[in-house]
Amino acid sequence: MRLTWRDGMTTLLATLVAIVYGGYAAGWAIPLVDTTRGATLLLGVIGLGMCIVGGSASSIPTKNGFTLWASVLGGLAMLLVLVGLITGWSLAVPLIAGITGLLWAVSTVRHATGAGSMRAA
Repeated sequence: MRLTWRDGMTTLLATLVAIVYGGYAAGWAIPLVDTTRGATLLLGVIGLGMCIVGGSASSIPTKNGFTLWASVLGGLAMLLVLVGLITGWSLAVPLIAGITGLLWAVSTVRHATGAGSMRAA
């Protein structure tokens, strides 16, 4: 396999995740980034965008171990977004950023190496 424009776009979004988290951790006085709920909301929206862009509309992926773990981690990230928005739990922000970064890294390496590639019909 090879990397596509989708991988490039998700890389830009992953960079934005790092910037939002860095701004939150550094206490930047930027609207949404300076509060736990705001940073949680931004990370959730960016992560959802990464999921949408990173998916492939041209073929159906095989169900394998990667798909299972990516689904579990994505679901956990979404749960953390909800918990962070409802409770304002400050630990949700670094956890969401970490899970999103991990999903991006593993997916990009998987796409670049062709590991677990699509089955031919």
